[in-house]
Amino acid sequence: MLVPLPRRLSARLPFPFVLVAALLVLLVPARADFRVDVGDVIEIVVTAAPELQRRLPVRIDGHIAFPLIGTMKVAGLTAAELQDQVQAALAAKVFQRRMPDGSQVDIIIGPDEVTASVVEYRPIYVNGDVLKPGEYVYRPSMTVRQAVTAAGSYSLVRFGTGDRFAETANFEAEFGALWAEYVRIEARIWGLRKLLGQDAPFDFSTLVGGPITRASATQILTLESERVAAVETDQQRRRDALVRSLKECDDEIEVLAERQKVEDKSAADDAEELERATKLYGRGELISPRVTDARRAVMLSASRRLETTSRLMQVRRLRVEMQSQLDRLDVELRMVLLRDLQEANGRAEGLRSRINGLMLVRQRTLDLPDAGPSAALKPQVMIVRKDDGGRARFLADEDTELYPGDVLQVSVSAVTPGGIASGGAANGTVAVR
Repeated sequence: MLVPLPRRLSARLPFPFVLVAALLVLLVPARADFRVDVGDVIEIVVTAAPELQRRLPVRIDGHIAFPLIGTMKVAGLTAAELQDQVQAALAAKVFQRRMPDGSQVDIIIGPDEVTASVVEYRPIYVNGDVLKPGEYVYRPSMTVRQAVTAAGSYSLVRFGTGDRFAETANFEAEFGALWAEYVRIEARIWGLRKLLGQDAPFDFSTLVGGPITRASATQILTLESERVAAVETDQQRRRDALVRSLKECDDEIEVLAERQKVEDKSAADDAEELERATKLYGRGELISPRVTDARRAVMLSASRRLETTSRLMQVRRLRVEMQSQLDRLDVELRMVLLRDLQEANGRAEGLRSRINGLMLVRQRTLDLPDAGPSAALKPQVMIVRKDDGGRARFLADEDTELYPGDVLQVSVSAVTPGGIASGGAANGTVAVR
């Protein structure tokens, strides 16, 4: 909203001055208190009940969840409003604390025992003419200057101006690091295919155009070959261990089966002896202790037979499980290798895209004329900030204080002594994440 100037004052001021003042009011937003939003992390501390301390991320619906409260909407609150609402929600609540002896004690929470504060803020985003565009952690009272510094400072590669040596060194370092990572990924793909039975030689033609020499690539392949050999050795060791266990199970099953035959015959003999003793006792030809001994012998032989049968069943089940493990051993390894191969191919494709992009930038930088050391740096920063009305856009200087979630679009111009600027804010578009 524009604030009208007093009639007498406005009558004295020339029209261009009034227009500039109006534009400044539109471009510079009014100072507003920080408000909690999605992505912030709230910490609630209750001094009377330390076990209730929680760090709670603000969910996508703008709510947090806390014991004794349930869910509470916090998005849009200032820090003072957040403190007041959490205190009001927890005041007079009863918390049951379990004591070491197992008893419970009721604790009534007082409002002055509750604190609620923001301990982690949603990040800021810096893009445009900086060396390392991306997402950065927000710190309280962070300025545009600090955010640009975190992003590696201004980048002049697009204009061919500034410290060409420093920027070229940074560029070549990143270029070499990407190539080294790409060669390692290609070596890993070669090793995974070798483990899958695709024993094809490594394609050194993929290294053409990069800073990695054939000798360096050979060293990487040697390490990958050692890794492949270790995987194969470990797989064989697992297989041999399962085969040995199966052989031990077979031997034990054979012994138990023979023991079961012997105990079956012993049980049958004892049962026959008990039957004979019972008949003799019925005719009065045998005393009762002999019958009792025969009955005990039958029970003992039945018990031994049951134990042998139970152990035999256990060993047979164990053998089935080990045979299943042996059958699955190669299948499971193949599934892991195929998954790793898919991930490695995806990473290689991403690295190829990044390398191709850097090669295009590299060629463009070499084709650009150098403005010379006399060129002056003219940065321009556009901030996109969420407010009650949606997204506000305004120009800022390097000392402008940032808010969590701000998006900075940085545009750099190089002004020659003649006053001609290359690049500028018109070349950049605001990207809101």
